[in-house]
Amino acid sequence: MNEFNASLSDIRKVLDHFKIDAIVTGNQDLCARRAAPLSESSSETIAFSRSPDPLGVLEVRALAGIVIVGHLNAEAAEEVDNRADVLIVGCQHPEAIFYAVLLEVSKRAHDIGEFMPSPVTLELEHRQPNGSRIFIDNDVLLADNVRIGAFCSVRRCTIGEMSELQAGVRVGDDALGAVVGPNGEWIDRPHFAGVVIGRNVRIENNSVIQAGFLNATTISDNCRIGPLTWIGNGVSIGQGTLIGQSVTIAGSVTIGRNCRIWSNASIREAVTIGDGVTVGMGAAVVTDIPSNQVWFGNPARKRLSITPTSPGE
Repeated sequence: MNEFNASLSDIRKVLDHFKIDAIVTGNQDLCARRAAPLSESSSETIAFSRSPDPLGVLEVRALAGIVIVGHLNAEAAEEVDNRADVLIVGCQHPEAIFYAVLLEVSKRAHDIGEFMPSPVTLELEHRQPNGSRIFIDNDVLLADNVRIGAFCSVRRCTIGEMSELQAGVRVGDDALGAVVGPNGEWIDRPHFAGVVIGRNVRIENNSVIQAGFLNATTISDNCRIGPLTWIGNGVSIGQGTLIGQSVTIAGSVTIGRNCRIWSNASIREAVTIGDGVTVGMGAAVVTDIPSNQVWFGNPARKRLSITPTSPGE
C-alpha cells in the first residue's frame, strides 16, 4: 500500500522540471522503497529535512537512505562520502521536491498497475438492498463480518472483524496537505500510509477518515465515531474511545484509550490527549491534555481531574 521505487533519477527529473540545481553526496545507486520521517530513515527510505540550518556531522550520522535537505556543511558532506547507506541531495525547497518526487513515483507505479489500482464495485456480499453500491479499492483488506453501508468509499485501508461503516463514510482519501513549490504553485502531499481500523469499530454516517502521510491513520479496537466527523491524516485513536458527532480532529493528533470527545469539538494538529480524557461539547483543544482530566471551552481548559477506576468498579 505504501511501497514504491524512488531513485536519484526520479529526483533529478523533478529538479530539472523546476530548474533547480542540487548538490548530490553519497551513494548514488541507492533506491528507496518507502517514505519515512527523518527520524526513522533507513537504507530503504526517502525522507526530507525542512530545517533552514545546514545539517552537521552528528545529524548526518543518524540518517540513512535518500534524504533531501536544504543545506549540508562541508564536514557533513565528507562524512556522507565515506558511507554506502546514505544519499544526500541538497537543494532549494526540499519539502516541495520531496512531495513532487513521491507524486512522480506513485504516478509511474499507477501507470503500470502496481500502485493505487482503480476502484472496484462489489456487487454481491456488499450490495445494499436498495441497489446502491459501495466502492472499495484493491488495496483494502477486510476481515470477517465487516459491514459497509450504502455509498461508502474505502481505499488504502485495513478493517478488523465486526467493524461497521455506515452510509456515506469515506476512508483513505488524501488529506488537505500542500506546500508552495518553487514556482509559487501548490504541490500536494501524497498520503501513502493509509488507514488501519481495528476490531468492533463503528463509524457513523458521512464521516471522513483520511489516509496517513508517513504514519497510518489508526482507529483502535472498540471505538465509536459519530456521524459527520472528520479525522485527519496520521491521527491515532486509542482503544475504547468514543468520538461524538461533527468533531474535527486535525492531522497527527494522538488520542488515548477510553476517552470521550463530545459533539462539535475541534482538536488542533499534533495535539496529544492522554487516556481517560473527556472533552466537552464545542471545545477547541489547542494544547496537550494529560490523562484523566475534563476539559471544555474555547480555548479548552482543564475543569476537573478524574480518579481512574479499575475494571469492574
